[in-house]
Amino acid sequence: MKFDLLNTYTIKQLKILGYLLFCIFTILSATSREYLGDVNQDGEIDVLDIVRIVNIILENDPPPTEYELWASDVNVDESTDVIDIIIIVQVIIGNDDCPYLYSQCSDNFSDCCVDTTSHFVELQIDTLGVVGGFSSLSDVAIINENNIWVVGEIRTEETNQFDSTGTWVNAHNAAHWNGNEWELLTIVPEPYSWGYFTSIYAFDENNIWLGGSIKVHWNGTDYIPYGSQEDFPSGMGYPRKIWGYEENVIFIFDNAGIVHYDGETFEQMESGTEVNLKSISGTGMDNIWVSGKDLDIGITEHTLLHYDGEQWNTIISGNPIWEEIPGMISGVIGGVYTDQPDSVIIVTHLGFYKASVSTLGEGINLFPSADWQGSIKSVAGVIGNDIFFGGGGGALWHFNGETVHSYSELLIDDTIVGIGCDQSIVGTVGSIYNTQQVFVLRGIR
Repeated sequence: MKFDLLNTYTIKQLKILGYLLFCIFTILSATSREYLGDVNQDGEIDVLDIVRIVNIILENDPPPTEYELWASDVNVDESTDVIDIIIIVQVIIGNDDCPYLYSQCSDNFSDCCVDTTSHFVELQIDTLGVVGGFSSLSDVAIINENNIWVVGEIRTEETNQFDSTGTWVNAHNAAHWNGNEWELLTIVPEPYSWGYFTSIYAFDENNIWLGGSIKVHWNGTDYIPYGSQEDFPSGMGYPRKIWGYEENVIFIFDNAGIVHYDGETFEQMESGTEVNLKSISGTGMDNIWVSGKDLDIGITEHTLLHYDGEQWNTIISGNPIWEEIPGMISGVIGGVYTDQPDSVIIVTHLGFYKASVSTLGEGINLFPSADWQGSIKSVAGVIGNDIFFGGGGGALWHFNGETVHSYSELLIDDTIVGIGCDQSIVGTVGSIYNTQQVFVLRGIR
């Protein structure tokens, strides 16, 4: 039947058809995308590319073109070999062994690069405290969208006064979102009479650390005081920020001191700075980044520290670089984030910098001439392509791996002082200046 169909064409028609097919092929070849793995340049990575790589390795004719040699070297080690075939097989079957929100890099299939994440957030702002009450919130911990904790001082109409029995009613020092409403809490375990919290960190719903004028650990059943005068380094203040890795916890204190808790004992670490420390992030006990700043009248100092598993190293200290210098971390450092052992993100009021773990102050500003519409006070991330940051003016921003998005609907004359997030929700806390109340932003993703 095929021969009968072919016989219906004249020789002239076949020549015309062949010419048209040649033209179409030429156009497609000229416009086809060039990328690693697509050895035959047909726009797909499939078994045909593996066949061609095998022939290249076996030195079968025809000899490889320059493009084929480049496209077949998917791990960019200047050699086409069986390792390249193994990697391409993984690509074809969809098993790239990359972590969540990562995929194989287009310029080296043996590495993983971050994907972009969505800027979409469904926002809900809740107001806590009585008007004129001078309430304040300082930190937030996200467990899930139905389990959020915030700490600070929340004053209501019933607090900061004597009740009908003559008992003084203190302000609430925490609040818990249960998925339906906020429950105001006053956490005061014995031997404390009262205290306020400035920091909170949650490993999970049964392992939450709170720090401030009192230090309390929630174990899922009870609030247990920790860090007593007997076992806590003398001369240390109260936790301004708490960060944890597995069961080891790092405490950052407002007097620039750092205490490490290893699950049994508290040990003071030499920070090498006198600047108040504000932000911390790391991938483990051998890679921790900390930043801090002091903003006094006429004097501004900031610092960037790195812990390498043995000691804290001062990367940046002293006065900020007030004007952007290409290739250098410029501006007042507002916070840090990392999920990689070889790099760190530093957010300043002048930009969003990525720096090597070996930086001495060098960094690439991913968004030169950025205007965050206020100082940066908090940074939090889920992964390197999913980072939130915010501060003065109520501004909240999101980096998705390629772009930064401003949630402009939040721009108010207030301040975001704490941010927490996970894969499904972002939460921020701050103060409302004109009413002396506090707000909690819940953003469902």
